[in-house]
Amino acid sequence: MAEDAGHGGHVAPEPPDASKFVEVKIASSDIQIAAPDTGSIEVQNAEPIMGTGLTTITTSGKFISDTGKKPSLLGGFTLDIKHEGTDENATIDIALPSVQAMGLKELPAYAWIQDKNQLTGEAADLYSRYSIKSEPGGLTVKNVVLSKHFSAANVLVGNETAVSHHDGGSSGCNAAALPIVVLLTALPLLYFRRK
Repeated sequence: MAEDAGHGGHVAPEPPDASKFVEVKIASSDIQIAAPDTGSIEVQNAEPIMGTGLTTITTSGKFISDTGKKPSLLGGFTLDIKHEGTDENATIDIALPSVQAMGLKELPAYAWIQDKNQLTGEAADLYSRYSIKSEPGGLTVKNVVLSKHFSAANVLVGNETAVSHHDGGSSGCNAAALPIVVLLTALPLLYFRRK
């Protein structure tokens, strides 16, 4: 449940993988919001993320993921929502088009949504994770905390992959060299033993 509310996991130790990232096909009219009981919500705009926008996100963004994993981003867009009179703790479901309609390469399990600074209202570098439910008509990002992210935020969809376990390559070289070092150390002992 914590994961669905965007709080689960830790900040990924490595930047997200964007090798499968595509420019999504999406417009504001493609997105439906399941509104809370009070107030009004309206999708103002949805713009695909690409180019320098993606580079900025992957280099400066901090993504919440499971321990030992990092996001593998498939696509993303900036979502602008106008909301008035809604409860501060209200959650919404964001309905998106299907994988095929958006042009994604695979089915995403998660959405990472950009947090905002609660004091200034400005966009932050932290991206909280939410579960995606795949349904016949498309994808639904579940239980998004409205006031934590909007009015405008980047939304990125994707999956998680295991973090590579290397420390700059030096430990691999040392491990491979260890048997040679042991053998060279033992050679003089073998020589003296023969005499």
